Amino acid sequence: SLVLERYLERDLENIVAQAIPILNIDQVIIDRVKGTSPEELEVAVNVIVKNELQAIVNLGGVLGVVVGLFQTILLLLQR
Repeated sequence: SLVLERYLERDLENIVAQAIPILNIDQVIIDRVKGTSPEELEVAVNVIVKNELQAIVNLGGVLGVVVGLFQTILLLLQR
């Protein structure tokens, strides 16, 4: 068991690289997308975009607060 675990840790990347062409994953993905209705694709994309945009908005808010505090401190120190 330990030998197998060490082998997998060391060679997992090579195993996956060899398995991808055999499994033809890219064609499976293409077939799945072609078999999905436009409405389902739109819903899936909207969910992903909504999550990513929310993360960007949150990051912008945090950066805005940090920059605002930094500017306030600089203005107070200049007096």
